[in-house]
Amino acid sequence: MYVAIPEEKEKVCLALSDSLEVINEELTPSYKAKLDHLLDQSSVWYPKALEKIQEEFPELAHARLLSIFILSEQTDIDLIFGLEFGLREDSEHGRGLKFSLDSFEILEYGLGEVAYY
Repeated sequence: MYVAIPEEKEKVCLALSDSLEVINEELTPSYKAKLDHLLDQSSVWYPKALEKIQEEFPELAHARLLSIFILSEQTDIDLIFGLEFGLREDSEHGRGLKFSLDSFEILEYGLGEVAYY
């Protein structure tokens, strides 16, 4: 599914991780509410993600959010999500971040693949 966030001109892919059981379940209203909250809070996590990338690439020319990966089951208390960015500075690998929805803490940072594991 593709979603719009104000920080990006183009829509972004929102995907459930293939390794989750939720991929075969009907989404509960509370899980859908968490996903809505995640998108509504893009003004919080998006700048934090760019700031982290700029620590590695101070002269960052362009970063585009390609995908948001949902990494938590419906029964998990916190929703963990990954962000995959495409970068001109590293077009082959991009960069990935893993966040907690509860705290908006960056849990992991690295190559793009960090976003989906």
